[in-house]
Amino acid sequence: MAASEERIAVLGQDVPNRQTISPSYLKGTRDDQDTNNHDFQLDARGKSRMTILVDNQPNKDLTVSIYGAHAIDASIGDAGTEQIGSSRTVTLDDKRIIRLDVAFPFYIIRCAYASAPDDATALYYTVYVNLTTGAVGKEDEDVIETPFTGTGNVVVGTQKLAPGAAFRLVEVELTLSAAPTTGTQNLVLKKDDGSGTAAYDNVLLSIDLVANAVTSLVVKPDKPLKASDVITAAWTNTDGRTFGLIFKYKLE
Repeated sequence: MAASEERIAVLGQDVPNRQTISPSYLKGTRDDQDTNNHDFQLDARGKSRMTILVDNQPNKDLTVSIYGAHAIDASIGDAGTEQIGSSRTVTLDDKRIIRLDVAFPFYIIRCAYASAPDDATALYYTVYVNLTTGAVGKEDEDVIETPFTGTGNVVVGTQKLAPGAAFRLVEVELTLSAAPTTGTQNLVLKKDDGSGTAAYDNVLLSIDLVANAVTSLVVKPDKPLKASDVITAAWTNTDGRTFGLIFKYKLE
């Protein structure tokens, strides 16, 4: 796949000139409706925190990958250029914020579509970067959401979270259209160790949604997990309630 270097520049006149102090506001835009890799290169020297907002206006999902580098003219694939975490998906006509500790002097933000947009009106995406000094707290880490919705049963093999990398399970949220009323309906959240040995699996939560008249439930495990771990949910939706189930996690 082709790759091209893109320009990322200081924002307009409303931004102070002394950006070497703090903060630095940068912006890059692309309007190519293709599937090539577009690499935005930036200088993070002297900064400790980076916030990236990607505004994806076209009608296709955009993949964003972040790489650290040791030279301003580095390319992806060069020795010493390393991908940071997993690639992120910015869904069609949406925005996503990514926050990072600065550990490299230079960065490359790679953006690419798996299939070319064909939106006649929304033709471009924009990458905004804010580089600042100061420590990054846990609240600044990037929270990723995996949502499910439906009116059938919640099934272990379908409603699950499997990032495939070390992660922290921050929160699980369940919303129902109405409280279930028939019999006993247990919602079970479980950690599958991924080793194939059931002895290492753990039940994180088991609650009867009927007995507790649940219409909204939030669980905050804040649990560190390894790459092979899978979080599963199971519930027999006897009353056919419309449910919304969201797993929220952070990559470690």
